Amino acid sequence: QFSDATDLLLEKTVGRGAARPIWNEMKGNTALAFEARRGGQVLLDALDALRRNWGERFELHVIGHSAGSIFLGHLLSALTARKPPRDSAPAKLGALWPKTVNLFAPACTVAFANQHYAGNEDVLDRLSMDILSDRAERDDNVSYIYRKSLLYFVSAALEADPRTPLLGMARIGSPEDHGWDGSSDTGETLAAWRLAAQQADLSRRTEVVDKPVNVATGGGGRTVQPASHGGFDNDIDVVSRTLARITGGDLALPVVDLRGY
Repeated sequence: QFSDATDLLLEKTVGRGAARPIWNEMKGNTALAFEARRGGQVLLDALDALRRNWGERFELHVIGHSAGSIFLGHLLSALTARKPPRDSAPAKLGALWPKTVNLFAPACTVAFANQHYAGNEDVLDRLSMDILSDRAERDDNVSYIYRKSLLYFVSAALEADPRTPLLGMARIGSPEDHGWDGSSDTGETLAAWRLAAQQADLSRRTEVVDKPVNVATGGGGRTVQPASHGGFDNDIDVVSRTLARITGGDLALPVVDLRGY
């Protein structure tokens, strides 16, 4: 029978012993990609070429799911380094900058979010998030072995400090929740994020997924599945509102079937 005790055993063995080095390497490689003349900068050069070709018709929208929030954080910081001042002519002519920033269950730490998302009001003003409720996180599982969500596993086993607050965990919004690693730095980190989010009115653009989600509503009828960390790209409501943000209005055709995505 799986329980909190077996979850703790998995965190200490499989997580910290085997998975943590892979997680750390992935994060390190993502940061490295945006150093000079590496792949991330080549990507930005290609996007800038598209912008020049398309002119005012060009729009950049970015979406990151889970660890994708780490890639996008570095990408946004690299863009910030390139971005001209607001009052300069290139900015008015449509400089390379995302119109919307969309995160699903972001697996980056709150400290990372403070550095790469909260540090720029142009990012926070465009940021929207879809996350699981804490109840849904606890009802989720990883390969039916670890009996909580992947974010719980990352928080407890893969980051340097056990119980590190992650951006996609709904709990980070509660000042009464003290179930983190207990360091003073963590308290300051959470307070800084909450203040930035409050000033940007981010709660208005944050949707908390708690109940089973629709994955198909077409000719075959309504099909639902439990809310899960890996299910955001199958959730008709999540994908529909993301596309509506990108297009700036109602969709010409509704999203009706996301089974298998």
